[in-house]
Amino acid sequence: METTLASIEEVVIKVINENNGTTYTVPEIRKMNFEEIGYDSLDITELIFSLESELKINVADSVSNRMFSDYGIGKFIDDVFASHTNQGKK
Repeated sequence: METTLASIEEVVIKVINENNGTTYTVPEIRKMNFEEIGYDSLDITELIFSLESELKINVADSVSNRMFSDYGIGKFIDDVFASHTNQGKK
């Protein structure tokens, strides 16, 4: 799967919905933060592993180190994409 913003969103939504038994859409989840959906640091770590595994990318430490309860999911998705894009330019 090519790593695009949409593919990152797709994986994030899939993992969150599977783990929580929910049916969030991309517009809904982008407006929420991890605390609102009940995610803790272990859940976020599992989400990062899923992204790295399914998309064959590395989530930059600068992104994963920012994981705290009020970190917006939309911002997380954008940061993962930007991190991946910047890695490709090196």
